[in-house]
Amino acid sequence: MPDKGPTDKDISATLSRHLAAEASHDAEAAAACYVEDGWYEHLALGLRFAGREQVAAQYVASYQAMPDIAFVVDHEFIAGDTVVQTGTFTGTVTGEMLGLAPTGRRVQVPMTAEYGFRDGLIEHERILFDLATFADQAGLDIATLRAAVGHPDPAHVAAATVHRYAQAKSRADVEAALFECTDDFVLNTIPFRSTARGADEARDQLGLFFAIFPDYDVTIAGELASAHVVSCWGNASATMQGAIGPIAATGRRFDVPFSCVFPIRDAKIARENFHFDLATMAAQLGIEINELLSLLPTAELVS
Repeated sequence: MPDKGPTDKDISATLSRHLAAEASHDAEAAAACYVEDGWYEHLALGLRFAGREQVAAQYVASYQAMPDIAFVVDHEFIAGDTVVQTGTFTGTVTGEMLGLAPTGRRVQVPMTAEYGFRDGLIEHERILFDLATFADQAGLDIATLRAAVGHPDPAHVAAATVHRYAQAKSRADVEAALFECTDDFVLNTIPFRSTARGADEARDQLGLFFAIFPDYDVTIAGELASAHVVSCWGNASATMQGAIGPIAATGRRFDVPFSCVFPIRDAKIARENFHFDLATMAAQLGIEINELLSLLPTAELVS
């Protein structure tokens, strides 16, 4: 019979060994769960470690910086060769981190880890948490922390900026989202025919949107990134809990595919062009599309 390849059981067994090694701070055993050319990516800091040796070295550095570091998994999702875990990582900064002196401060930060598997072993691990939250809890200046990284691949820095922005919007944290943007940031929500120019207009527009859709959530499924532009796609979802003009809240939820393009300047988001299908959103929310269209302005979008 032909080899069907690794099963969910194989993947779960590998991941269990990996997490057990991490919990016991056994860097070599944790890295041994990767394929030979596997890689580990720290999205918030824009760092990527390629090959088992580098992967093991980054685990060693993490354990030295926070000897009590731990990750508590709240939820796990498995689809094919991909596993996503959400939870909280904790630790006390009692050791040197990226050359910075220890602060003795304890952190407790929500985190997502995404694993890709090949031949039953980990091909890559990508972790994401809010760097501003971590820096604040750790007693570190975020600019100093970023500078301590050195000169990571600018494409990874740009992608990490977009991920932090999306994460902030998913928890309706307008100020954290705008922190990742330039002062002259332009927000183009294409289906709504809406353009906000500058932080103040963007703040008002996002505030209004979150008043209507307070549980807005974004899942990024894929991306392309360079130092100057990031394009990503996935799904956006939310429940209509506020009125849109004369249209009363329906209490219904939308879940639609989206695509965004983010021009980047000086590692900040200069513009967001946000695309999705308004008709699909309206149908899912139980809104008559023509009534919704009649409320939308005609706006000249920034090219």
